[in-house]
Amino acid sequence: MQGKNLLVVTIILTSMFSFVSGVETESIEVTLEWSYKTDGYIVSSPTILHIEKDKQYEILIGSTDDKLYCLNNQGNEIWNFQTNSDVRSSSAIWDIDGNNQVEILFGSDNGNLYCLDIASNEIWSYTTKDNVFTSPAIADIDLDVHLK
Repeated sequence: MQGKNLLVVTIILTSMFSFVSGVETESIEVTLEWSYKTDGYIVSSPTILHIEKDKQYEILIGSTDDKLYCLNNQGNEIWNFQTNSDVRSSSAIWDIDGNNQVEILFGSDNGNLYCLDIASNEIWSYTTKDNVFTSPAIADIDLDVHLK
């Protein structure tokens, strides 16, 4: 008898009570694989991406402890970026400048929209007149292959 193929899916969950968790599921059985606690609430959705060339995913998550976190697929912190105000925005990712590496865009309650490189270095920020708690959207508005 041949063995059956199982689809193993990792689900990233966030909790308003400061936790990010990774669970794996094979059919209907769910197992907690890891958990990461921040010092604030998590009210945004996680963003999943590949930053490193290791074919493993990373997770971006904002927290009301004024930080955007980047975690590896085992739930270990790679870096965090301090904004000095709540991060309730989910992140948007795209290679905005065409350098073959994604940039990370997210907002903070300090009124700033941030653009970071994959190592958490600030490329630029734009100050608005109010909190930025919604998630940025990136699009090629005029279909010229350049994002706006």
